[in-house]
Amino acid sequence: MATLGKWTGGDIKPNLPTSTWAVPGTDIFPTEDRNDSSAYSLSSHVLTLPSSDLADGYLIIGAFQLSDTSNARVNPQGRFVYSGSGTAVSAQTTGYSRQNSENQSYVRTWAFVDAPTASDTFTFQWRIDSDNINSIDGSIQSELQIIPLFYAEAGIYSSASTTCTGGTTPTQVTGFTGTDGSNITISSDTITMAGDNKKYLCLGSYYWAGIGNDRTQRWGGFRIGGTKYDGAKGYSYGRDTNNADIGELFTHLLETSTADETVDMFVYRGDGILNGEGGAEVDGNTTGTSPNHVIVILELNDGAEGFNSENDTATGDLTNTSGTAMPVAEQLNFNDSASFTALSDTEVNCVVTGDYLFGADISAASNNVADTTRHTLYSEFTINGITNPDSRSGDYLRNDQSTTGTFGVSSNNLGFETLTAGDDIGVEYITLTGSESGGDPIAPAGWVGFWGINLDTLENTAPPAARNRIFITG
Repeated sequence: MATLGKWTGGDIKPNLPTSTWAVPGTDIFPTEDRNDSSAYSLSSHVLTLPSSDLADGYLIIGAFQLSDTSNARVNPQGRFVYSGSGTAVSAQTTGYSRQNSENQSYVRTWAFVDAPTASDTFTFQWRIDSDNINSIDGSIQSELQIIPLFYAEAGIYSSASTTCTGGTTPTQVTGFTGTDGSNITISSDTITMAGDNKKYLCLGSYYWAGIGNDRTQRWGGFRIGGTKYDGAKGYSYGRDTNNADIGELFTHLLETSTADETVDMFVYRGDGILNGEGGAEVDGNTTGTSPNHVIVILELNDGAEGFNSENDTATGDLTNTSGTAMPVAEQLNFNDSASFTALSDTEVNCVVTGDYLFGADISAASNNVADTTRHTLYSEFTINGITNPDSRSGDYLRNDQSTTGTFGVSSNNLGFETLTAGDDIGVEYITLTGSESGGDPIAPAGWVGFWGINLDTLENTAPPAARNRIFITG
């Protein structure tokens, strides 16, 4: 069994971020749900790694849902700050809420360290935009996870490019540098995976401040083999100069054959502004400040068992406060049947008892672009049809607003679940109760990506080969 840690929090008010990065004033992860062998410690939002028997690397996930009843515009953000001698990166991600009907915002972020050293630390921080909100509000749900990972090699890259291209054509994000592996190398911002018949876990995120000088949005995600992959992308909204910061995570599990495969990051405002296209009418700023774009590619050991799937037909209207079971498994791209089998279009069956890491990128587009009302949606993993609120991720769909409409939205889930043999895993998309519920959103074919890894199979291999890394600059 993997040595996992998980801490959660509930309704903690008043407790609000400030306009500068800092740890929360009141602990938002007060409840220890799991800490195997007491391997980790968490105090004052500082997570400490074990002093011995370290994994090859660690994935740390932090999430919170922020409540605001002030009728303000709220743009909260989250990240981790690492202290240690390993090679580490952290995503910076954002959420958004607006007025009393859309009064919840969601932030889920991640960090990763390769080759950590004893007792390294990760500090969770949050911040908020410059709009004022009610001092009585705060976080109502939160989660922190730590997941040890064992793998053959890693590629870890970051970019500080200020260019945040809009338009309707996906554009490569540039400026990436970092550490290569032997089979994982970067050249001209494109990462090549050269291992034959391997699985590669791909983690990504983008972040810019100062984009929203008018209502706008960005989609960012992975291109696979030079082609935008809609099953691994994330959306972020900016309204004006007070709510101008955008960032989201996205993930993918890729399996190669004998040919090399490539991955890079794209950004743009979306395909268009017709029904089902999910774009925006204006770019806003195309240059941002405080940029932070990260990609981690892990070549998993040969014994690792996983699956990858997506939807192959468009959904109907997703407006449902009781939740819509998403067609996450309509098209099963690959699976290791000892751990995963297809149960239905909406669920994957987990064959053995154990701990599993899952990722889901659920993207949607307004299918009624004349609608002027707002919509807040979120998604949660389901186990045997029962949702797990700890896994929650979501965002805000503005719809038509004169000449500055925005018509996309996504939720981007990432985290571990402990399952019993025969359990079925899926994802539900849910409309926030009280939302204006505008736009009749749909998920076009290919816009729902889902993957899983049996974490216990990562450890059932020989120790990884010594890494051959080169620091790339440029």
